[in-house]
Amino acid sequence: NMVLTVVGDFDVNQMTSTLKNLCESWEKGPKQEITYPSLSFEPSFKKDIQLVRDQVVMLFGMPSSLTIYDEDITPMKLLNYITFYSLGSRIYSLRERTGLFYNAFGGWAAGAGKEVGINYVGAILNPDKVDYAEREMLRLIDELGTNGVGEDELKAAQQMYLKSLIDSISTNGAIADLLCMLDSFELGFDYYDKVLKRIQNLSLEQINQIAKKYFSTKDFARVRVGR
Repeated sequence: NMVLTVVGDFDVNQMTSTLKNLCESWEKGPKQEITYPSLSFEPSFKKDIQLVRDQVVMLFGMPSSLTIYDEDITPMKLLNYITFYSLGSRIYSLRERTGLFYNAFGGWAAGAGKEVGINYVGAILNPDKVDYAEREMLRLIDELGTNGVGEDELKAAQQMYLKSLIDSISTNGAIADLLCMLDSFELGFDYYDKVLKRIQNLSLEQINQIAKKYFSTKDFARVRVGR
């Protein structure tokens, strides 16, 4: 189905009439259901690809179990801020403390929609630091799953996520995109009211239970590209 979102200062009845006149002559085609390919994943798979370059790209990953409809997807966004998405994130702190990476990145349930997302963490680094960096990156993930996050980290992540919600409706175009997404995924236009309530009421104990549930490197696959 086509979703058309119109945002702005206009008469609703007049706009409805205009859009009806524009679209009513279109021929209705057969509805096609999107089919997604089944995932193929080999736990603990490892591959090194030789490439003559001065830096090594190292990536760990595995499929997530979360879609956009799962209850844990909102707390997972907070855990991503804490772990990957901010200057105060744990992976950024590891970079500042050790100097291991030129760049580091990651995300849990990244790209989750109607299908599951992926869990991944990676870095661009000097070839002579690869083994050390691998140990430290995996330790960072496992420690978060084992020990959880702190109260200050949770409060900072809540504020950053709330700011991102404000930014998501900062322009007419952003509002149109947001409404289109909500309708396309059939989430309901009160979806972000529920998200806001969940974010504000999430306790430290609850988010650490979620971190323990999902943050583990047990089945990670690993690919390294470089010398």
